[in-house]
Amino acid sequence: MTIQGSGANSLKDTACIIFQDLNSDTRATNNIASISTRNTENGKGGGILTFKTTASNNEPMSEHMRITSTGLVGIGTTEPSQTLDVNGTIRSSSWKARTLLMCDDSLVATSCDITVDQVETMSAQMNVLTARIGELEAQLNALKTSR
Repeated sequence: MTIQGSGANSLKDTACIIFQDLNSDTRATNNIASISTRNTENGKGGGILTFKTTASNNEPMSEHMRITSTGLVGIGTTEPSQTLDVNGTIRSSSWKARTLLMCDDSLVATSCDITVDQVETMSAQMNVLTARIGELEAQLNALKTSR
């Protein structure tokens, strides 16, 4: 299958797949999502791939994800600067950490799998340690002023 575009629309898309909703009563169509390509240098260079959706039938589509000509993926951003660049909160059941101070009770780990539960446990432990440090600092200050 080949999809060709005219590039004649205002977004300078060179080819576009548009997903439409059909109203069975009025037979009217509404654009609800699209996947489109665009030249990055007016036809002289590589291209980008964009993914757009709309919140309702009466609103224009807005871009939510982009893949650049260099392979960078942006979610919630039109200018990704990393391999995966997310503007927003990420939820994951686990991830791989390349550098971590503590992993499986070892002092230094260069790579290990870590779960969200482990991160939450470490965060809670850090909060306890931070509170204890605050208590010790207060005791130290009290000793200094009593001399």
